[in-house]
Amino acid sequence: MISTRTGRLVGVVLLAAGLVTAGLGGIGNASTSGAAPASSGGGAAPSGAAEIPSGPEALAPASLAEAQALVDQYTQPVTGVGITEPTSRTPDPGTKVVFLECSLPPCTAFADGVAQATDLLGWELTRLPYEFTPEGQQSAFQQAVDLDPDVIMSSGQTPAFTLQAREEARDKGIIFIDQSAVYEEDPTTAVGRVDMDPAPPTVLITPAGFVAFQNGVLPASWAAVQTDGNVHAIVVNVPDIPIVVPPEVAFEATLENVCPDTCSTVSVQALAGDIGTNIPGMVVSALQENPDVNYIYTTSGDFMLGVEAAVKAAGFNDVKIVDSTPSQDDLDSMNSGGIVEATTGLSNVVVGWRMTDAAVRAINGDEIPSPVAFSADDHTAAAWLETRIYTQDTAPESNLWIAPDNYEEIFKGLWKIS
Repeated sequence: MISTRTGRLVGVVLLAAGLVTAGLGGIGNASTSGAAPASSGGGAAPSGAAEIPSGPEALAPASLAEAQALVDQYTQPVTGVGITEPTSRTPDPGTKVVFLECSLPPCTAFADGVAQATDLLGWELTRLPYEFTPEGQQSAFQQAVDLDPDVIMSSGQTPAFTLQAREEARDKGIIFIDQSAVYEEDPTTAVGRVDMDPAPPTVLITPAGFVAFQNGVLPASWAAVQTDGNVHAIVVNVPDIPIVVPPEVAFEATLENVCPDTCSTVSVQALAGDIGTNIPGMVVSALQENPDVNYIYTTSGDFMLGVEAAVKAAGFNDVKIVDSTPSQDDLDSMNSGGIVEATTGLSNVVVGWRMTDAAVRAINGDEIPSPVAFSADDHTAAAWLETRIYTQDTAPESNLWIAPDNYEEIFKGLWKIS
């Protein structure tokens, strides 16, 4: 069995919620339930059984050979946007949309994508900024409801904070499109289910299952393949943020399946207030206590702020970083031959277009078979977006990269706009 060594941490508590496609956990018990790799090119998520996965660990590859297949597939360029079914008709103009825009930079990219798409459609968009606090989330959602729009869009808000306003929106018939939020009670088993919530979203884009795959399975598969199944990783996470918990579970499960006797992890569990302050020192301490470590893994590139400089200053020259949803510092390191070896992620602007696509289908009255997709076999309104493993040879210059380049033409085709 893979060994896990847990460090004792001290940090400052700061309430936060996760925007995992943006780059903003605890470790669950790994079980061996592998999903077969998808046959499509680098972007579809793994093709699994039609039923809802039992947890993030169910998305893990079952062997090193399956991990290799995932790496081969997901290092290929992104060529689609996840969804393939066209809408029933060209959407009518005039739909009123409110986008709840948090103060974090990725929210701006999501909103920019929504703005581009709604402008193309002739829809009216209101961008409603708010602070990422319980009070800020509650107030913003209620303000959005009071504006009586046709559609409300949000990203990563904590459902418990917005339930009353969401129930009012439901009663008013307002369509709600959400993204990267955890509606399940236990994030260690979360895969994106919303059916137990009294006022679930119409569609949930990038659910916990997708995040577990992109941010956990793919980085673990990469590291396992590069080392021929000899990964000794420091796992850095911030379990205050629910959406980054499933990928840590998936990372652990992947190593448990792929290299149970030759891989190990050291858990560095921090608090949101430690990001950019205490985490670099925590990582260096873990390296000093565990000199066999060859990888530093985190569920989000933003957690690595200051880590590379601290690691180099401490004289650890052979350790590599693998993560997901890269920060600009991550990409700068990759493009200059630094210690960030690989990362995974998707285009935040395209996420905004996908949120708009879901709204188009709901406004049109098109069938939405499920508000959440649980595998790559679902290409309807909630389909998983395409993602990619980026290496030092393929890393974008900016964390606002666009993929695929022809995304606007793809959506025009889906929406039957000539």
